[in-house]
Amino acid sequence: MFGLWSGFIAVFNTTHLIILFAGCLTGLMTGILPGIGAVNGIALMLPFVYAYSLPPESALILLAGIYYGAEYGKGVTSILQKSPVSHVHTTQMNGYALTQRGFAGKALLFSAVSSFIGSLLAVVGFITLKPFLNPIISRFGPAEYVALILFVFILVLFLFGTAFIKNLIGLCIGMTIAIVGLDSATGTLRFAFGLPELYDGIDFIIVVIGLFTLGEALLLIEQTTNTRRIEQKITIGFNHVKAIFKHCWSIIRCSLIGFIIGGLPGTGSSVAGAAAYHIEKHINRKKTDADGADEKGIVAAVSAGNAAAISAFIPLLSLGIPGSATTAVLLGAMLMMSLNPGPMFFIQQTNMIWMLLASMLVGNVMLLFMNGLFIRFFSRMIQIPHWILVPFIVVVSFVGVYVVQHTMLSIAIMLILGIVSYLLRKLDYSIVPVILGYILGEPLEVQLRRALAISGGEVGILFQGFINQLLWICALMVILFRLRQKIRVFR
Repeated sequence: MFGLWSGFIAVFNTTHLIILFAGCLTGLMTGILPGIGAVNGIALMLPFVYAYSLPPESALILLAGIYYGAEYGKGVTSILQKSPVSHVHTTQMNGYALTQRGFAGKALLFSAVSSFIGSLLAVVGFITLKPFLNPIISRFGPAEYVALILFVFILVLFLFGTAFIKNLIGLCIGMTIAIVGLDSATGTLRFAFGLPELYDGIDFIIVVIGLFTLGEALLLIEQTTNTRRIEQKITIGFNHVKAIFKHCWSIIRCSLIGFIIGGLPGTGSSVAGAAAYHIEKHINRKKTDADGADEKGIVAAVSAGNAAAISAFIPLLSLGIPGSATTAVLLGAMLMMSLNPGPMFFIQQTNMIWMLLASMLVGNVMLLFMNGLFIRFFSRMIQIPHWILVPFIVVVSFVGVYVVQHTMLSIAIMLILGIVSYLLRKLDYSIVPVILGYILGEPLEVQLRRALAISGGEVGILFQGFINQLLWICALMVILFRLRQKIRVFR
């Protein structure tokens, strides 16, 4: 526990407290604003991190605060507005039903407290597991990395949505973007088209802002109608505070479910929230209101989602493997700051990890108070018209990319990627395989070359050892599970 204490000492530095508050507030606001979310919030903040040369530990606190802060914000939007861009369907379904009955304040209170408890329990779980992870991750070599990355790709291809071909195309697009530039091993230029600006590849900030922020802005332009105005007054009474204690065991149970699911690559908070909701619904099948206004539905989805957001840092920091689009962006940001998540980082940079865990504990306390004090202000943010929101996003995107690269080519590439992202979304493609292919494409190539160099060119090294064999067995089980589902559909 000495490490955690030293982390608290580092976090309670005045500069870090200000940065943490800014990160949590930005995350909460981007989570609330329809169409923004954690990914776009982090993407828009990266140019400022680069421009102001924030130290890596400060930048990590800021970006992590945006990530789990946005999880709080999602619940506010889902409860107050039945919007098609809402990210938490189960929270929306139950929370909005309570709002229609005049209990918006009660639903928001349940969401805030469940978010806090879920995140708190997940951080405690991370702290508990950390000593046991060191001997496991220290056994990872190049071959194990290749097997793990391929396992993540299989999860994305077979379990992310239902369109295998679309996921495969998205993955290939991302890996193609990743190999642009000079090959460090052979010195060969790939897809540079004779442009010196592409010799070092396409910058991470350009890719993220183009694919996510600009693509989302183009989609928002299409929406001619905004969310409905919130007419009722949001109030929180003592009875609402007392009612939350009835759901303590549900929150603890769903937080554990979210913590486990969030630590698996290729899942994310939405998957964890949906799984916890269905399990809780099965346990309490007779306690749901006829109109769908289920309090347990809110606490289940929100606590599991926030717990998953915290546990997603375990594979990210220990193995350098992202489990979702948001953690993929965080991984790219860490690489941009010369932080290389993985076994060596997890073992050697323990002070930074303890500081991050301490910042999560403090940040969640901040978010709990923010939700209570400023909830009326946040509820008004949902009603910001798109004709104000979209130009702001576009201007910040252009300025952010130009600050990093100072070339018109970078602006052109961002525009191209934004249009590609828009077209992919219109054709019902997910951007998650694209960004995972971009982030993991280069590590896959590098680690595969190292593994083959160690084995003298023998591919069999990828199937040797307990970890490799376990990963391949898990990958085979995923494929068989998906095939079984397909067979059931055709029967």
